[in-house]
Amino acid sequence: MSEDVTGIIAQLTKLYGDSKAVIADFQHTHDAIVPPNRIVHDGVQIYDKNYRLINQGDPTPIIEHQLLQATLEEVDNYATKWIKSVQDLLGKVKQTRFKLQFDNPNQKDFVNKPLGVTTEAEDHLYDTVSDLSMRHSELRQIILELEKSSEQISQSEEKNIEPPVFKKTTKTLYLAGKAIRFNKNAEYTPILCEIILSNPTKLWALKDLLKYWDEYAYYASMEAPNDWQKVHNAIKRLNERIERATGIEDLFVFSTTSVRANPAYLKQAKK
Repeated sequence: MSEDVTGIIAQLTKLYGDSKAVIADFQHTHDAIVPPNRIVHDGVQIYDKNYRLINQGDPTPIIEHQLLQATLEEVDNYATKWIKSVQDLLGKVKQTRFKLQFDNPNQKDFVNKPLGVTTEAEDHLYDTVSDLSMRHSELRQIILELEKSSEQISQSEEKNIEPPVFKKTTKTLYLAGKAIRFNKNAEYTPILCEIILSNPTKLWALKDLLKYWDEYAYYASMEAPNDWQKVHNAIKRLNERIERATGIEDLFVFSTTSVRANPAYLKQAKK
């Protein structure tokens, strides 16, 4: 891993750790000052004998917590600075998908939204804390994925083997002086080798790989997997098979969203 990426990961990890307790405090404060089941009456309605409305009393006033405005200002300021700090660091990473991932977090809200009547300021507090919480959870995933998918530059310099070669006709992977032959009835693992090594420097998204896999399965009249988890598990089994044959445990570097051939094994061996 390059020093630049290592430094970025370290800074992101610090931002993640430093903000964990702060966000938890914001969540607790929200729960303490925003009533979860507030009920507001519209007022007393008075009708005449013909059931025509002739008078209506004032509705129940909504009284916000005295700390709401100060809390909202504090949360807004913290969220703005923290989000910008993370975005600036992710902007330095080669893969733009991490910044997009952070800006569109796929995480659960920290708590169910209050069911009762809420004010505009209370809604704003909930939305801000919820967004901050989801981004914080997403950052953890980004850090893990960034570590796994980053190029291993220093490690690459230490490797001295020929790049992997996959021969489709014999379903054989050649690596580190070994020939790893797949059973003629093997379905998924040889296809993975063929697709990934057809463009070994590419970072393959699992969902895109699944699309290619579906096409190969169609032409080969095989059953195609129906979710990315099956692709993820197949890559894991493939790495384990390669490790048993060659001692190399990380030919394919993968995460829950992507996979690539490890750059450490793609350079020509030194003569």
